[in-house]
Amino acid sequence: MSGKFKYFIELIQENEGAASSEGTNAYFVNPVSKGDIIYWDNEHGSCGGVIKSVEHHPTVSVLIVRKINLGESK
Repeated sequence: MSGKFKYFIELIQENEGAASSEGTNAYFVNPVSKGDIIYWDNEHGSCGGVIKSVEHHPTVSVLIVRKINLGESK
């Protein structure tokens, strides 16, 4: 994975006031930051989301992402 930026995506889904989360590793060619819309593939298919914040740790940066429906632009 040389030349790629490693992240851990923590996906936040807010339903009826309760938040739940799931996570996955991701590698991007370019660095990403707050406000970016990102897309990735996982075992359930493709996902997309808006980065709400980035937490930097020694071995990986954690992206806190709000899931969006594919095709949604906001």
